[in-house]
Amino acid sequence: MRLALVVALVAILAITALSFTVFGETNAGAITSEDGVLKVENAEQLISLFENPSTLPASGTIRLMNDIDVDGKLVTLQKKFIGVIEGNGKTISGLTAPIFKQFCGTVSDLTLRGTINAADASDRAASFALNVADATFTNLVSYVDITVKGANLYAGGLVGYAEGKNSFVGCEYHGEIKAEWTENAAAVGGIVGYVNPNGKKNVFEDDFFGGKLTVSGGVANKNIAVGGILGQCAQGAVSLTNCASVGAITSTVTTGVDYAGGILGINDSVQTSVEYCANKSNITAVKNAGGIFGGITVASKVMNCTNFGEIVAAMAGEFCGNGKGVNLSCFSSYDFSKANNKLCGTDFTSNSCYASDAVTLEKTFTLGTIEYETYNVCTVEKATGLLIQPLKTHKMFEAFVSIREDGDKQALRFVVLTNMTCTSTSVTVSVKFKDYGENVIKSYTGKLGGADSDLTAYAAVTAGGENYFATEGCAIFGCVITDVPIGAWNEAELTIVDTASGAVYLEPVKLDGYKEHLTMDSLPDLSVMGTVSGVYNCGPGLASDKEGVTEEDSYMTVVSSTTKEKFEAYVKALPDAGFSFISKTTLDGDDYYTYSRYGALLYLYYNERVAEARVITDNSSDSLAKINYDYTPKAGEQAQFYQYSINYSGHDKEGYDPVIYSEGGLMDCGMFYMMKTSDNKIIMIDGGHSGQLSANAKKYLMNYMHEITGTPANEKITIAAWYITHAHGDHVAVARDFLNSYYNQINLESVIYNFPLYGVVDGYDDNTFGLKDAIRNHFPNTLYHKLHTGEVVNFGDIRMEVVYTHEDAVSNKGKTELSEFNSSSTVLKVVIDNKSIMMLGDVYHMGANTMLKMHSKDYLKSDVLQVAHHGYNDMANLYKVIGAQIALFPNAMTAKDGSTYKTVMAFAKEAYFAHKWTYRLTVENGAIKITEVKRYDQK
Repeated sequence: MRLALVVALVAILAITALSFTVFGETNAGAITSEDGVLKVENAEQLISLFENPSTLPASGTIRLMNDIDVDGKLVTLQKKFIGVIEGNGKTISGLTAPIFKQFCGTVSDLTLRGTINAADASDRAASFALNVADATFTNLVSYVDITVKGANLYAGGLVGYAEGKNSFVGCEYHGEIKAEWTENAAAVGGIVGYVNPNGKKNVFEDDFFGGKLTVSGGVANKNIAVGGILGQCAQGAVSLTNCASVGAITSTVTTGVDYAGGILGINDSVQTSVEYCANKSNITAVKNAGGIFGGITVASKVMNCTNFGEIVAAMAGEFCGNGKGVNLSCFSSYDFSKANNKLCGTDFTSNSCYASDAVTLEKTFTLGTIEYETYNVCTVEKATGLLIQPLKTHKMFEAFVSIREDGDKQALRFVVLTNMTCTSTSVTVSVKFKDYGENVIKSYTGKLGGADSDLTAYAAVTAGGENYFATEGCAIFGCVITDVPIGAWNEAELTIVDTASGAVYLEPVKLDGYKEHLTMDSLPDLSVMGTVSGVYNCGPGLASDKEGVTEEDSYMTVVSSTTKEKFEAYVKALPDAGFSFISKTTLDGDDYYTYSRYGALLYLYYNERVAEARVITDNSSDSLAKINYDYTPKAGEQAQFYQYSINYSGHDKEGYDPVIYSEGGLMDCGMFYMMKTSDNKIIMIDGGHSGQLSANAKKYLMNYMHEITGTPANEKITIAAWYITHAHGDHVAVARDFLNSYYNQINLESVIYNFPLYGVVDGYDDNTFGLKDAIRNHFPNTLYHKLHTGEVVNFGDIRMEVVYTHEDAVSNKGKTELSEFNSSSTVLKVVIDNKSIMMLGDVYHMGANTMLKMHSKDYLKSDVLQVAHHGYNDMANLYKVIGAQIALFPNAMTAKDGSTYKTVMAFAKEAYFAHKWTYRLTVENGAIKITEVKRYDQK
């Protein structure tokens, strides 16, 4: 009775809102739902969904969160499904039946494995869906072996029978279909068995067949069509573009007529288009076989296709088998098989086509990670046999710009693609490097055309992640400009003009312009480095994620089982994928890299001590090159560090605070530090809770900043950065209140922090959302940077090294290991005049242990320690390694009563507390000087 009630309740919730939790009969836990997406974690949840169709909305979305082995227990869903399957790069294995009977939805990024025995099937067989209509397939890959015997047979590696409008893009089949044909007509295909568009269009693009198709049996006076991509198409439009067949196709039918083709078994539609397809499958049939078509019943075309396969049949053609008296037109297609077959088994016309005896291999070469073969008549991709398409630009000129590391400077590489061969010596390329004030700090001009061109002509290049080839009527030029100063320029601008006529061929192309949203799918294959984890959402920057993910969210993947050599090789290949080098830092022997593509940042680092690489796509940050600046102090100028006195009401033994907020509320937390640069800018660190700076105290703070910087009262204070250690209210609330109160009296140049995604670990505070609102409302143009381990932030003569962030607490499974929010604190090592201050924020044991694993003792060693969590975190191992002689406690002197004080003072010689006094730290004659300073309100 109780179970029936639960199932009924789930069904009601599913129908009404899709924002529910499904409780199944298994002990695998509940399926969570977020914004209508069912997140399936394990086999029990998936099996339960399909066994209880009432819990599965026909138009809902299913997202796989892990690889799932169903162990033969997943039943075929009988009802029509018009929803979305988000494979999320995962695999369903252990299949013994197709997943859907009738699929009319969308599926993407899913891999299937298993074995299906459909020996008693009457008509359909497939690994994903028996029937589809008006469906979309993207990156669906199947390794499922299928055995089928039946009449009216339509069998496909992915889909048996398709009607209406469908698209199959990037789909692959690597399994084996063994089909025995027993009655009526039949069609078997690697991707789809039979397509009947009913006047609509079906698209096959970038699909791949790498398996085996074997058909046997036979029916007198009937036909069977077998194709590597598609078995047979009926009336309606079908286009096959850039599809490759590299498996094996065999027909041994005893009666009836077989048509076996590398791409398409038999073409029944005059609207069929086959372009840039390749066959490397060996094909053996009884009656008819061809490298592209097994046969045609209507006049058809083959354009820009290749055949490498060995074709054996009574009527065999390198491009097409039997045509029943109709004509095949062949355009710019090539045979490499070295066989004696005709190009076509039926009547055909040829336009720029070549038989194998007229084709000679000239060379092989590698571009990026892909190997190519150049013949005397064309170039092909070696693995697939696909013919290389001409330049993918319809413009007169198109340019790609990227930045590479060049010692302690940079080199800009640009590639110009043109759909015309440029010979005019008056056409020039101009590149200008501009700073933030639009001033030109470096420029380059070179001739594009003519025998004395200043630029290099290329036969092929990789640019923007694509491979380009200089075909007839096209040209590729490139140049590398060296000695570009790091951090001195904001954008590079490239222009192509004809100086004789004044014509502008290419409007300025700017390196920084459109901002791309980077995901892990945007990157070159990470698995070349090692074992790739799941994707961890690192959270956004200034955007509010209270209601869920945002466009600013950054993402991270951990790569384990790797080496520094593999990591460095991956990094060096990034420019060929369109990424521009921004910076490299080396801390404690490890290298940290920043790249950019169209404004989005890519951050990568390898830690040798844990043998892991971390790769972060940062969609939040402005480049540190826009924030960092250098300044050489003049005589009498020096950087200063302040532990600012705030209210810990009732907790100080002396009980002294001139600006008490509330005697009734005891405050034993909160943290506020400041730094003043030599050029009189302020860096704020946290700020404390609202209860620690009253309205009166905030006014005193404003006056105090004027005093220490010497800024006249009628001028704005420049805050170079407001740095927040973590998103707890006792660290962010004062920052929120102060910005809302004094926004018209300050210039806030940047905000720097790294908060995890809201809800990942309990503890994220509403005060933090208020802080983000204050920044967006009052300082919409301020710069923001999400700090990552290994980065170095320079504000004049103050250096801030990022030692740890919450990203370092993510395991090589892609899951955070944080169990408490305090260890989401970012840890900085501040360096002033060669003296170091370790700023721990509230980091707890998890963060401390991670730091000890990542860094050497020599690197963690510091002169000054900001004691973590207001003196409550007794982390003896970390404090011993830091070994600071000076300890700063962001608390009242009552912290002296705790065990942490005793632990720290076993190493330190001096301790200072943040209640009664503000303390100023400076470096004089190579030693740290601490001065007890009355706050402005105490004078």
